[in-house]
Amino acid sequence: MPCVITDKRSVISLLRERPIVELSHEDRKALREWFKLSPREVQIIRQLMRSFRETEIAMLLEISTHTVHTHVGRIYRKLNVTSVAELALRIISVTRAVSHNP
Repeated sequence: MPCVITDKRSVISLLRERPIVELSHEDRKALREWFKLSPREVQIIRQLMRSFRETEIAMLLEISTHTVHTHVGRIYRKLNVTSVAELALRIISVTRAVSHNP
């Protein structure tokens, strides 16, 4: 049965149930081009989509938590979102657009 996303909490629950949301090369390229994201910002988005917290991302990428927080703020501004749930919805819409427009 397909999962119906009705609100931000549902997105967060879905991410926690399926913590690995992999972005294809085409998805990452589209994100960089459409939203003018840096390669590091795309790396951080990938980790956020895996439900990692900022402190975990910092440890994984070997950068400070403050740097991760700064990148997340820039990502939110560039994609015009205010939460990980909104970011996930935006990423889903972008990946659907990429898959429907080869």
